[in-house]
Order: sequence, then structure tokens, then C-alpha cells
Amino acid sequence: MARWDDLSDDLAVGHLDDDELTIVLSRVLPRGAQMRPSEVEYRTSSDETALTLKYRDGLIISALSGPAMTPEIRQSLLDEVRAALSEGQDPVILRAVLFSRRPIEGMWRFRDNFQILPAPPEAPRPGMLIADHPFVIEFIAPGSADWQILRRRWARRTREIALLLNLIIRYRVTSPTQIAQHHWTITVEDGKTVSRWAQDGYALDGFTIQAPDWTPPGHAPELARVDRGSYFSYWPSHSDTGLVPDCMGELLSIFEGLAAEERLNLLRTAYWYHLSGDVWRQSQSLHLVSLVNAIEVLADSAADRRQPRAPTRKFLEFMREFAPGSPSRRRLENIYDTRGQVSHGGRLLGYDGGDIGWGLNQQSAVDREVGDDASWLCGGAILNWLWAQDQDHETRLIDAGVQGRRAKPGTKSVAVVTTVIPTTDRPE
Repeated sequence: MARWDDLSDDLAVGHLDDDELTIVLSRVLPRGAQMRPSEVEYRTSSDETALTLKYRDGLIISALSGPAMTPEIRQSLLDEVRAALSEGQDPVILRAVLFSRRPIEGMWRFRDNFQILPAPPEAPRPGMLIADHPFVIEFIAPGSADWQILRRRWARRTREIALLLNLIIRYRVTSPTQIAQHHWTITVEDGKTVSRWAQDGYALDGFTIQAPDWTPPGHAPELARVDRGSYFSYWPSHSDTGLVPDCMGELLSIFEGLAAEERLNLLRTAYWYHLSGDVWRQSQSLHLVSLVNAIEVLADSAADRRQPRAPTRKFLEFMREFAPGSPSRRRLENIYDTRGQVSHGGRLLGYDGGDIGWGLNQQSAVDREVGDDASWLCGGAILNWLWAQDQDHETRLIDAGVQGRRAKPGTKSVAVVTTVIPTTDRPE
């Protein structure tokens, strides 16, 4: 066999980002196959295996040549990898459009890392207050002359910033979908209601993902910052514009200072927290499952899971330490036990069962309460955990616990409820 059977060093395994390595390999070897869980084969256009990547714990550990490897293919692979490592690595400014549930009308900058900007005046806007309002983020990233690699770096960092902002900002933050989806939509045309099968998406004419430089300060007023105590109160004062807590920069700095594995875990937690908002409109049950999953990422470890009832114990211990207001064990067990019933198919929450009523009923109130409790307590626990990673912080960031709305039977209310209409949005 040839002396270059192991191409790991030649292909910069462990030095070039795994995703970026697979991008350049696919240009030379356009076909792929996976016959074993820990291996991926790269094949020629005639479907002959020329290279095999071996994985361990999700990472590439070696690159071995296959029967179809030739000196010409090897040289093409080396040329692609060298270009990916050497060309255009100076930092560049990239930008993306995100959405907030309130209009973003100011600028906010996190060091020389990223900044938030209002959408340009010509950007399409929803025309109502509670909606997905576009805004722009600019961020620094390693450059590349390779457009596919640069696009991959853009997508990864955009997703990371969106997840972090969604954790910290009280109003939901999302990014445009990367997968084409179609839905029936309703528009009014010439006074008539018209249904159309249309694709999700957002287009901003002339917008490119790379900017020549940072947008300078003064382009827009500074985004309003709110005292953390008021911002993270259980019943915050709502605003018609987006606001940020005065500690947002500090929270992001703590995240940047985490070890690589802790950052990855927090981003995984942020994914589940973000998903809880995505699925709220379709399923209260999955909303609850996603919130508890978000906590279990931080609370559990593989060793603990081998012990009886360890996941339950770790969830309860984590929440008792970090959840706002030191919630009772009964309340936490109710959240976890209900999640278990849902996950194992024994129960659906609220309106998921298909019986959507127009009046109050006992089960819908109980299910809404467990969902509301989980939303506030799990979201607060995540931020309190992050805050606690700075050893200088001796108190919790958020300590406002769940505030009940119960009153004695027969108590008169200052408001009169005449109808109860099912909500279609995540609690804010």
C-alpha cells in the first residue's frame, strides 16, 4: 500500500474545523456514504471509495485513503486544504437579520465582538406591535476567500448570537429559517380574502452578509438599558420597543470566559430553550418537554444517569440551587413529573388534546400553570447558573419567584373576564 495511507496530518485533521474540512473534501470527492456509525466514506463520481474519515464522540480523529485514492486525487485534496488554511484569514465583519418580538430602535455593542442595529428604513416591517420585527447584527469572524467556508462561519455565529440573545432578552429573538417551508396564508386583495400557498422567508433588498466595516456609533440612538432588578421582575413593565438589561454585556462576557465544553453545553441548553418558544404555538406539551430538556443539559452527566432516579434528583438539585425564588420541591416535582407523563405518552397538556373550549375549565388552568411555572423557573435558572460562573457574584441575578394569582373562592376581581381565548404565542 502507498506510504500516504494515513492522510490525517496532510488534511489538517484537528487543525481545520471539521465542518470546513468536509466542505473542501466534497469538492474533490463529490459522493459520500456511511456504512458504519463511526466512519464516513468520500467517493469519486464513479462511486469508488477514495477516503474514509473516522469519528469519535462526533469529532474527526483520522483520515485514511481508500482503494480509489490516486496521486492526482491526493494532490487535489492537499491543495484544497492548504487554500482553506491560508487564504483570507484576516477578520471580517459579517452581518445578519434577526427578529425580535418588539421593535429594536437603537444600537448596542458588545466590545469588538458584535453589535445590534435597527433594521434600515427600507426593511419590510410587520405593521403591528407584537410580531417578528427585523433588526441587524454585525459581528467579527475569521475571513476566508472560500465563499462556502465563509458562509458556514456566518451561519454558525449567527445562530450562536441568536440563541444567546434569546436567553437574555425578555422578548423572543429568532433568526430566519434556513430550511424552505410553505404554509397556507391569508391576504386581502381588492376587498376579498384570498388564501395562498406561500414560502416562509424574509428578503432585504441589497443586503449582503459581509460589511466593509462596523456601522459607526451614532448611526442610531443607544438601545435603552433597564436595571436588572426591574428587567427580570416577574411582572415587568412592558414596552413598545425592545429593551436590554444593564447586565447583558456582563452575561456575554461570562459566556465567552467559559471552558469550551461549558460553552457548548450552554448553547445546547439555549437551543432547547429557544425550541420551547418555537413549539408553543403547536404544542404546550412539547413546550414543557423542551424547557426541562434545557435544564437537564446543564444538570445531568453520563455518570449520574447510571444511578437510579439520578436525572430526577439532578434536576431538582439544580433547580433548588438556581431557580428564581427558591421554589418548593412540590412545584418542581410537578413540573418534572408532568414532563415525564408527556414524554412517555401518558398525557397531553391543555389544548393539545384537541378540545379547545371558550370557557374556563379545571384541566386547562392546571396545565397552563405548570407551563407558566416551567417557563419562568427554567429560564431564570439558566441565567442564574451563567451568572454564578463568575465567582465575584455572590447573589442570584434573578430572584423573583413564581407569583401566584390565587384568591379565595368568591373574591371579586377588579377585572371582568367574559371570554377566554386560547393564546397562540409563547408567554413573554
